[in-house]
Amino acid sequence: MGKLKLSHRYLEGFHISYTIPQIAKEFDLLRIEKNRVVNIELKTKATKERIYKQFLQNEYYLSFLTKDSYLFSYVKKTNKLYKLENKELIETDLAELRNILKINLDDILFKDINIFFNPSNYLVSPFNSTDKFLEGNYFLTNHQDYIKKIILRDILIKKYTYSYIEGSSGTGKSLLVYDIVKSLRKINKLYCIIHTGQLNNGHIKLIEKNWNIRKITDLEQVLNFKYDVLIIDESQRLEKEEVDKIIEYSERNKVNCIFSMDPKQTMEKTNTSEKNILEYIVKKIKDINPNYREGILTTNIRSNMEIEEFIKVLFNNKKHKKENTKFENIIVNYFNHLEEMLDYCKYLKDKRNCEAISYTTYSEKDPLSKLNIESEKSAHSIIGQEFENIYLNIDENFKYDHKGNLKYTSPGRRPYYNPIQMAYQIATRAKNKIYINILNNPSMYRYCLKILQE
Repeated sequence: MGKLKLSHRYLEGFHISYTIPQIAKEFDLLRIEKNRVVNIELKTKATKERIYKQFLQNEYYLSFLTKDSYLFSYVKKTNKLYKLENKELIETDLAELRNILKINLDDILFKDINIFFNPSNYLVSPFNSTDKFLEGNYFLTNHQDYIKKIILRDILIKKYTYSYIEGSSGTGKSLLVYDIVKSLRKINKLYCIIHTGQLNNGHIKLIEKNWNIRKITDLEQVLNFKYDVLIIDESQRLEKEEVDKIIEYSERNKVNCIFSMDPKQTMEKTNTSEKNILEYIVKKIKDINPNYREGILTTNIRSNMEIEEFIKVLFNNKKHKKENTKFENIIVNYFNHLEEMLDYCKYLKDKRNCEAISYTTYSEKDPLSKLNIESEKSAHSIIGQEFENIYLNIDENFKYDHKGNLKYTSPGRRPYYNPIQMAYQIATRAKNKIYINILNNPSMYRYCLKILQE
């Protein structure tokens, strides 16, 4: 920056090597003002193609600030300065940058820079933001992009291979998987996506755009056709017999297989033992090809960190929240009467942009059915989706066992599906805010209040 020959007063307010939390997107120099943002990237050497690509990425990430963006990139080896203007890469000079830095000094915002960046803005869902996804209005994180490249490379250079992508809710697993399929479509690979859950509106819209997406109930029909790549989405919900059929089909036809899964998002019935389907799939793959590819996504992009922390300690009261965590977007309510709680749920749905997600029930005699209001969405239908705000209803049957795990113990009829897994599925759909509605369960209410205390 010495080449600018400017007084230090004009360089004030720059954040150095700022990284957006949970995204791993870094800016070399970033200054945020009242009506504009100035970004300067510093390179030892770089091609114009690389500079232009970074410009487009930076413009995308900064666009959520709704301010005018001034983007520059300086290359030391060539002593050249570039800017992005109307989506075009233009060579400029230091004089222009000096003039930009000299104005608006009184408009520099000296605030915590993290308040300007909400990580959930940058995770585009193929299901809830289908148009943005189809138009390519998103970028993968560096880790997502790395996993994508090695999987596509293996598909292109090998006769057939196995891969699995594992990630919990909010890590961008669905975006990565469907972005890989988008690349397969561009190179005319024959593919089929098998979705193990209920098809949502995003799936329907993609199917209308000629995407080959099939329900798990169509498995036999799918396996009668030879594809280049078979993608099994939410494969943690497969039965072992279905895994065997897919693997046998893949071996016999030399078909590439991609298993995408979230081990925590299982929905088994309460009268069955939990199946560790992840271990079963991996064992089957290893027996065929010890050099299979695995991609594990660990960083939660969708939810803000307070929601992630709250869910962690809500479902196990032996776990501890991170120090100084402020739960500003967790609202806990207590009700003595069911009618009052259901009326409040309708209010949240109608007036507070809160998504009503019901527990999946088999009949009205299911004890969980009383906690539901009329809704098109259930715990089973929203797998892989995300919503701004949600509520979670908990009654007196939710309690903790001696290990600290949240359990459901009903004295009468047992729910058809596992209540805890459905509650977890509902809670992890929230991007910004969760309302916890507690009915006749004082100990749960006291515990939730304890979590909220700093």
